[in-house]
Amino acid sequence: MAAAGLLRATYFLVPEEAERELHSEKLAYLQLVILVIGAGGAVVGYLFHIHEGREFLEQPLWVKLGINVAALIFLYNVTMTVLQAARRRSPTSCCWGFGALPSSSCSRSNPANLALDKMYWWYVVHLWVEGVSW
Repeated sequence: MAAAGLLRATYFLVPEEAERELHSEKLAYLQLVILVIGAGGAVVGYLFHIHEGREFLEQPLWVKLGINVAALIFLYNVTMTVLQAARRRSPTSCCWGFGALPSSSCSRSNPANLALDKMYWWYVVHLWVEGVSW
């Protein structure tokens, strides 16, 4: 749930920097519910061997789609908060990194080419590592 930590910190810092309230708290809670259900589904799926068997990308397709929907909600909510801010320079630069977050959808494919598979794996894993550690 490192992603939840990233989202929680962002929802705290971006409104503070933008000097305004979050665009939609309801969307933030919806996103949290999607992520919690997805995380639970991934764990249950893994315990009952319902997974793709790829390291760090073993979630079933419906969980990956849910993660992408939650990431898009997050991106929309943060972007709208920043765009409605009084001063935009600092929070706007934070949003550029969030633009790549939903691109983890590339992990939905399971290519037969091992090199392409490892490229997708590397991209998704490092996207989360760099996204969480900034």
